[in-house]
Amino acid sequence: MVSLLGDMGKRSVEVLIGKQGGLWTLWPEMIGFFLLIVGFLFSFTTVGSTAMSYIVILLWGMMFGRLWYKCRNTFRFPMVIIIMGFLVGYVAASFLHGYGRPFLLSIAFLVGMIISHKLHSTKAVHGVDW
Repeated sequence: MVSLLGDMGKRSVEVLIGKQGGLWTLWPEMIGFFLLIVGFLFSFTTVGSTAMSYIVILLWGMMFGRLWYKCRNTFRFPMVIIIMGFLVGYVAASFLHGYGRPFLLSIAFLVGMIISHKLHSTKAVHGVDW
């Protein structure tokens, strides 16, 4: 196939392999898409009621709040893409199931993130690095 496309085929293969950045430059999008699927499947398989959906998304928000605190000085925008991937997947599956309103689920997620970030930044809670 490379011989049919000539030089253009070689360049596209180099981009995919990584000589010009390639897929490694898309790591936030790939992780975000993976977490979109994880959030979708998690919501479909574990949540059985509206109240449980809100509690679970609040706890997930707290986990992502800790992650946001740990990565607060390094890479913010990639972390936003990753977090939004999970949130969109979870909210979409909860909406399809009929457990919770998307706006309120997003608010519960953000409240969980803010609570966790504040607790970690004031040193009221500290995590152990592995």
